Amino acid sequence: MRLASLNRFRELSTNYEESCQGLSVPATLAGFLMWLDEKEPAKGKGTGKNAVNVLTYHKSKGLEWPVVILTGLEKEAWPRLYGIQVVDERDKIDLSDPLGGRWIRLWPTLYHGNRSQIPSKDAISESVQAQKAQEDAERENARLLYVGVTRARDSLIFVTRPRAEELWMRQTHGDGFSLPTEGGIHENFGEWNGHKFPLHTKCLEMLEEFESKSSQPGNVFVMPSNLGEAEFASYRISPSNANDIPSSLKVGELSIYGDRMNINGKVDEQLLGDAVHAIYCLPDTYPAEHIDGVLGRYGITPNVEAAEVLKNKMAFFDYIDKSFAVLRCHKELPLLSKIDGRLISGIADLLIETEDEVILVDHKTFQGGKDKLKQKAEEYAGQLELYRRILCLSFKGKEIRSFLNFTTSSALIELILEK
Repeated sequence: MRLASLNRFRELSTNYEESCQGLSVPATLAGFLMWLDEKEPAKGKGTGKNAVNVLTYHKSKGLEWPVVILTGLEKEAWPRLYGIQVVDERDKIDLSDPLGGRWIRLWPTLYHGNRSQIPSKDAISESVQAQKAQEDAERENARLLYVGVTRARDSLIFVTRPRAEELWMRQTHGDGFSLPTEGGIHENFGEWNGHKFPLHTKCLEMLEEFESKSSQPGNVFVMPSNLGEAEFASYRISPSNANDIPSSLKVGELSIYGDRMNINGKVDEQLLGDAVHAIYCLPDTYPAEHIDGVLGRYGITPNVEAAEVLKNKMAFFDYIDKSFAVLRCHKELPLLSKIDGRLISGIADLLIETEDEVILVDHKTFQGGKDKLKQKAEEYAGQLELYRRILCLSFKGKEIRSFLNFTTSSALIELILEK
């Protein structure tokens, strides 16, 4: 099961990389996690000691369980006669000519699946092709039965119905074979290599009438009608939606590190923000000529030039290098923690580690003037405070500092938590 989970994870990561390659965008860990969240892949198989796994015979290959229950043993082998089939006219493969004697046959289904009323049904079923397909289907059932039987480590249970033919078993053991239908222990059911295997049979019958139970009289609690509807706080918190601003938090002074970004006309702030975030998390080795493609995918090429975004990006990181003794730098870092019984999850745009500090930077694309930046910064104080609380749990002993980077204004503002 662990191998199956790893293979599934590798398949998903490959699909994500191919998706990024098709869009000409970088593949990042944060992007992969968000992509997984959007895809909502199927949950992994249960691995607890009391877990019950329901699988097809095909999906069970290579796995093992203490107890295995086999069902569907009375189902008839259905030959794959119609549709597209690969026909092999040879009994053995020739490695010097592996495709020799193989060809593709198409028998269209003309009766919409209602094959019992086909006028030429008997002629088709008696044809050489149909006989070959029936044999192949029975052999496939025998192989699947072998797979199912060999999945059990301790106990193997065959489930069948009274008066039902165990077609799968008879195809492997002959027409005279049948599972016992009477309850009890059959000591000489099977033998292999001198060892006998007993068979325990139990017949289960559904009751025609179920015993009805009347409710016992007791204390009955009636909810008062004037209580109204109770409201509960959401278990999961997204920092970007946080509105609670700590009273001890104040906005610092502006630090201007470059020129204002030239923007032509009115640009949707969400699209501009997504584009700028994508460009800021790109590695320095990313070709500058491809930045236009990133802006184009967000439909803002007529309003924003790639050179303007790159100019502000370079000015910002130059300012960071000069202002802090950077040890490590993390872009688009996922953060997840449980605080006060509630789950907080989000993505930090930039996290900078120094010897004694952790610098949290959140990029914003507010297009207002510099005189409005400090007031705007207060609106994001709740978001950065939640991020800061998560980082305090992970970087104990280090001071956590929070900054807002207004990318269009080339301005950095620190949010200071007064002690």
